[in-house]
This record gives sequence, structure tokens and C-alpha cells, in this order.
Amino acid sequence: GGSYMMESLTDEMINKVRIWMQRIEEQGGVISAIKSGWVQREIHQHSLVAQADIDSGRKPIVGVNCYRLDSPDKGHPMVRAINSDEVVADQSKRLKHLKATRDPSVVAQTLATLRKVANGEEEKNVLEATIDAIRARATVGECVKALVSGWPRYQAPSQYSPSHYQSKRKMETEWHKVKKEVLTLTEKLNRKPKILLAKLGLDGHDRGIRVLAAGLTDLGFSITLLPLLTSPTYVAKYAAKTHYDIVGISLLSGAHIQLLTELLKQMRGHVTAKTPVIVGGVIPESDCHTLKKLGVAVVFLQGEPIEKVAKVLTELIRTEKNPLEVSIR
Repeated sequence: GGSYMMESLTDEMINKVRIWMQRIEEQGGVISAIKSGWVQREIHQHSLVAQADIDSGRKPIVGVNCYRLDSPDKGHPMVRAINSDEVVADQSKRLKHLKATRDPSVVAQTLATLRKVANGEEEKNVLEATIDAIRARATVGECVKALVSGWPRYQAPSQYSPSHYQSKRKMETEWHKVKKEVLTLTEKLNRKPKILLAKLGLDGHDRGIRVLAAGLTDLGFSITLLPLLTSPTYVAKYAAKTHYDIVGISLLSGAHIQLLTELLKQMRGHVTAKTPVIVGGVIPESDCHTLKKLGVAVVFLQGEPIEKVAKVLTELIRTEKNPLEVSIR
């Protein structure tokens, strides 16, 4: 019959899944649950609790919040360095070859069908029409262009839930110590310190930045969180509309140097030229020096607890230095 322990774990998982399936049914089914934002809120709120347990050490993760290497250049998980310029050049070369070797008439026909399906002019399954276009060697970009001819682009709401993260940290001394520092800064500024947070490029993972937004809000910062898939131009223009003390960028895509080079260039054309820019995410330590040379004030690598991030941000705003050389290791 197998191991009793494994069978009990399987049974426990099945029971939990059934509970969640029932909760989804109560929302009107999975489509309704997604459209209403219920699924995203549930994932986000559970992420806040999980991150609070990691940051506090209640949930140990070897190499992240315990048993970390003492060497200053080996204190973070290894991250593969990506040359984004080479990736773009290679992909451009492959796309050029693809377009030169495919049958343009077949591609045009399948894309026309996809446009008709998207516009409701032809009765056909959208996925089937998309697969037909891909088989004809239409690119993803061409398929998307055909689809958006009939549908508006979906814009995920930039929402986060304050208080959930704090509820798991409120009994900790370090948390209250940093919160007091933020309060002192607030009194000095005669307002809450204002942070603009954004994801750049095609990076569609927002778990980390939403957790950060919620945690910083709990500590006393005023946070503006931009939607996913924003461009450097959009962020620079948005930052110019309102005075922010810091612009924070989260990146997981490996395109951090390329995107931040463009962002800083765009910001130099606005009144935000002196606004400190910070970045965090999956970034190789070998790229930190390059980012600092570009003008990035602080680079946060993986595994930094929110109160440590907040402490550096508070110091950055308080001293009004840009760029500020801060070691967070």
C-alpha cells in the first residue's frame, strides 16, 4: 500500500485542493475568479505571509536567510550573467532568417484568419487559429498584432494588500526600529517618503514587487506601483508628473543593463534627472559595478529582507546623495 507518511501527505494535499476548488466555485468559477481579481489577491496575500516568515527567519531557506556564505562576494545565490545585447542580436538574426525562408502567402492567409476570428467575423477557436498561424511560421509578435486588432490589450491592475505582511512582523524589534526611522524621516519631510515602483520590459512576474510595495507601505512609505510591462519612457514620464524621492525598478528578465540605460537616459530629459534610481531582482553581482557606473544609486540582490531595503531607502532619502554608495551585503 505504500508508505503511510507519503499516503497521508497525498491525502492532505487532496483535501486542501478540494477546499480551494470549492472556494473557486463560490466565486462563480475560475474565469470569474480571475476577472474579479480574487485569484490574484489570494496569491498575493499568501505571498506576503510566506515572505514575512522568510524575512523573519521563521521559514529557513538555506543560502538565503540562513547558512549564507560569509565571503562578501559570495553571500547571494549565483545568478547567470546575460548579455542582453547579444541575445537581441541573435534573436534578430534568427527572425530575419525565419522570414526569408517561410511562405509569405501562407503566413498572410493564416494571420488574416486570426484577425477575422479575433474580430468575430469567423467562427473558429482562437487557439486553433493561432496554432495554424504559428505552424505557418508567423511570429509571436505578428500573432499578437492580429489579435489586438479585435481585442483591447489586457492591463492587470496594480494592487497590493497592506497590513498582511506587517501582521506577521509587528512583534519583532528590528521591524519597529526601522518603522521608527521611517517615521522620523516623515516628520523631517513633513510628509511620507514617496517611492515609485515599476517593472520594466516583458517581465511578467510581479510577486516580488507587490510584496515589497505592501511591506514598504506598512513601514510608512507612500508607494505608487505601476502596471506590468511598462517601458522606460513611460516610467520616466510618469515620474516627472509627481515628485518622488526614489524610483525603484524590479527586474528578473536579464535585460537590466539595457533597460536601465534607457530609463536613466529618459529621466535625464525630465525634471527627474536627480531622482535616485534603485534596482532589485535577479541580477548577477558582476553587473553591480556596471549599474552603479550608469548612475543607479543602489542595487539590491536576492534575499534582502524588506526592513533592510527600507533602512537603505531611508538613509538614501535622508542624506540626499545620488548616487549613494551603500553596501547592503
